[in-house]
Amino acid sequence: MTKEKVLTVDRSPVKVGGRARVNPNTIEELNLDEGELAIVSSKTKDILVSAFSDNFVDDGGIMLREQDINKLNISKGDKVNLRKHESILTKLL
Repeated sequence: MTKEKVLTVDRSPVKVGGRARVNPNTIEELNLDEGELAIVSSKTKDILVSAFSDNFVDDGGIMLREQDINKLNISKGDKVNLRKHESILTKLL
């Protein structure tokens, strides 16, 4: 089973989506490589983002771009789940 972590949302000033910034501890805990695809899940929707480590993001936090926050229908301070994306091919091997 893929590890998952609950994180608190902060808003990035960048509008265009597709990238998430998390504390380096989160990258390590979820066994993510820099820029690797990850799934961010709210209560109602999942989106795919590239995950990057950022020492300025608090441990337990995630910085999402405005477009992604809108897609997930969430606000700053809400909780989301982050997990590593695994392709179907990877699961079959």
